[in-house]
Amino acid sequence: MLANNAGAEDCPYRRREVQGADLLLAAQCAAFAMPDFHERLLMEKTVAIACPKLDNAQRHLEKLAAILRQSDVKSLSVARMEVPCCAGLVRLARAAIEASGKEMPLREIVVSTRGGVKAESGKLKDEDGKACVAKAAALRQVSISDYVRTVTVSQSQRETQQADAGVIMLTPDEQLQFWRALAETQEPTPVQRELGAIIQGAK
Repeated sequence: MLANNAGAEDCPYRRREVQGADLLLAAQCAAFAMPDFHERLLMEKTVAIACPKLDNAQRHLEKLAAILRQSDVKSLSVARMEVPCCAGLVRLARAAIEASGKEMPLREIVVSTRGGVKAESGKLKDEDGKACVAKAAALRQVSISDYVRTVTVSQSQRETQQADAGVIMLTPDEQLQFWRALAETQEPTPVQRELGAIIQGAK
């Protein structure tokens, strides 16, 4: 996350990459456990990395509070693993926000050991969602109405067509879980065992 040896108040936290940024505080394991980490969580965010179990939590608290205090970070998201020790990352984030003296939304994403999102809190409010759509439209250099028509409406049409055709479209996370399930060895049920014994006896 903040692995340099400078003091918390001396680090260059006014750097361009944190000014006006949506900051993602991620557990060190999260990016390795989640195959679509970059596409799903990191897109258009500035990332900081920490481990609440192995790192110096107080040191990280001081540094994160300094970042929030000395920059105009818009929001803070925490991506943590589902294991109990990783919950400390959320407590660290809350304490840093309080120590910074600022108010900002905090979003928590719990990543399962299988690489999916197990739980999520603090999702975007309607106003934030509208601002996000406006930003996306500006990136494409089109009006909001054009963005909604070309992106949102077209996506809705695809999903409706898939539903009418009885086609199930899986997200990357769902695809990964599906293939993992296929690769797992399943224990036969008692009925299957009995049927197998009958077949073998017939031979």
